[in-house]
Amino acid sequence: MSTLRTPTTTSFVSSIPSVGLALLLVGCIGKDTTEEGQDMTKCLEMGNICTLAGTGSIGYNGEDKKALETHLSNASSVLIGSDGRLLVNDSGNYLVRQLQSNSTLTTVAGNRNPDDAQLEGLAKETGINTITDMALGPDGNIYLVESQGPRILQLDLSASEPFLRVIVGATTEFVDQGIDETLWPPVVVDMDTPYGIAMSSSGRMYVSDLEKAFIWTFDIDSGSGEPLYGADPDGFSDGWFNEPRRLAIQDGMLYVADSGDHAITEIDIAGGTASWVVGTGAGGFNGESGVPMFEAQLDTPYGVSFTPDGRMMIADAANHAIRLENADGTLDTVVGLAPTGYDGDEGPALNASLNFPTDVKMGADGQVFIADANNAAIRWVANPLF
Repeated sequence: MSTLRTPTTTSFVSSIPSVGLALLLVGCIGKDTTEEGQDMTKCLEMGNICTLAGTGSIGYNGEDKKALETHLSNASSVLIGSDGRLLVNDSGNYLVRQLQSNSTLTTVAGNRNPDDAQLEGLAKETGINTITDMALGPDGNIYLVESQGPRILQLDLSASEPFLRVIVGATTEFVDQGIDETLWPPVVVDMDTPYGIAMSSSGRMYVSDLEKAFIWTFDIDSGSGEPLYGADPDGFSDGWFNEPRRLAIQDGMLYVADSGDHAITEIDIAGGTASWVVGTGAGGFNGESGVPMFEAQLDTPYGVSFTPDGRMMIADAANHAIRLENADGTLDTVVGLAPTGYDGDEGPALNASLNFPTDVKMGADGQVFIADANNAAIRWVANPLF
C-alpha cells in the first residue's frame, strides 16, 4: 500500500472539482447559514462530517426535491459516476437516484415497483427488484445488482433518457421456465442471490452470491460466466465464504467483505488463492486506532473500497463505523466512534454517530461518501483528515 496522503488546507473550491464544486457553486450541498439546518462553513471544515442527502426519516416523499429534503429508504450503496455525479441506491424505494448540480435528487432507474427489470427499455419505466450494489464499468456505464431478480443490469446514462438492459440472468427464470432462448440476456447462470459487484479495467465482472457463498466472474462479450474458484481444482473448501457482500479490485486482487465471517478476504485473481487480510473471524471491536489488520475485529462488514492512494476502507456495519488502513498495515477507526445513532453533523467525523453504514467511497478529489443505511441518509466528509 502506498503512503498516507498528507491533508492540506487548500480551499474547498480548488480541491473539490467534481461532485462538490459544481454543487457548491449553486449553493446546494447542505443548507446555507441563513436557513435552519446545516452550517456550510462547518461542513467544509477539515475533518467535519455532514449529511449530503436524506432527512433521517425512512420513506418516500416525491421526486426532484432538494437532496436534504428527500426521504430515502435503505440507501445502501453509493457510486461516483463517470461524470462526477453521485449515484444513490435508494433500494427500499426500488430506485436509483442521482445528485444533480441544482441540489436535487433525480431518479435515473426504477419506478418504485419491486418488479424484475424489463429485458431492455427506458430505465425509469421499469421496476427494479432490490438493487444491492452498483459499479462503474470501463465503458462508462453503471452496472447494477438486482438481488431479487436475480439479475445484473446495465444502466446507460449517456442517452437523452436513461436506458436499462439485463446482461446476466438466472437459470431459474430463463432456462427452467422454458423461455425462448432468443429472449435470454447475454449470460445465463445458476446464480441465487447476487449482492456485490466489481468491474476490472478490462470489463470483466465479479459478483458475490450471498446464498451460494461464492464469487461469480462474467465476461459479457464472450457470454461466459462461472464461479471464481481457488487453486484447488475443486474450488474453495466448503464454508470459505459466509455471506460475501461488496467487492473491490485493487492491484490485481479482488477483496470481499465477508459479513458472516466478520472479515475481508483477498483473492489473487490470476492465481485463484485466497486469504483473510482483515478480521479474526469473531465479531467485535478491539481498538479505535493502530490495530494490526490481522488482529482487528470487525462486526458484519458490508463494504470494502480503496482510497485513491491505495488504502483499504471498510464499512464496518455492525460496529457503526468506517475503518481505514494505515501505511504501516494497521487499522484506524476514522468515522463513527460515538454511540449508534444519527448525530455529529458539522463536527469531527471521528466523533459522529452512524447507524449501520453499508458502503463507503472516496472520490479522486478526497471527498468521502457514506451510505448510512439505517439513518436513511448519505453522510459526507468534504475534507477528511485521513
